[in-house]
Amino acid sequence: MKRKLFIIVLLLILITGCSKKTTVKEATSTYLNNYINLDETVLLQLNNQANRYYKDEIIKNKYIDLLKKQYSNLEYNIVKEKYDGEFAYATVDIKVFDLYEAQKRAVENIESFLLEDGTYDEIKFTLYKLDLMLETNKKINSTITIKLLRNDDNWEVLQLSNENLEKLHGIYNYEE
Repeated sequence: MKRKLFIIVLLLILITGCSKKTTVKEATSTYLNNYINLDETVLLQLNNQANRYYKDEIIKNKYIDLLKKQYSNLEYNIVKEKYDGEFAYATVDIKVFDLYEAQKRAVENIESFLLEDGTYDEIKFTLYKLDLMLETNKKINSTITIKLLRNDDNWEVLQLSNENLEKLHGIYNYEE
């Protein structure tokens, strides 16, 4: 009887002790590493976004290449964790390519793409802008806050705010 009780207690300890519980830091790192490693889910979202915004295949492919470059070169450091009941907030310093500056330079040259009717050649301009962005090697530092939700002793990253997504993509207007 004592042997059976011992085995049951041992099994309970092994089962509960071996179940993986994620911390805020681990969940945040996994989330950001999925970008760096161009995880299948990240690539699927990227392709869906490219298909939603662009019809031209050349533009779509350049856009995808640009964000793959941005994601795979992301550098980050989790600097703080804050807990608020079922929610947690991870403050993360990131370093990404400064695509905002490249966009700004492209807009400064938009007159080069004006047509006779006063509009501009959107395809040529977009290709020009994407080329400038792809050539960018200058990096900028930003801080983002990632919100997480506790779900059965695991932490899950929630959708990033638009501002944090802009910072992650390097297009945040830091001059405002």
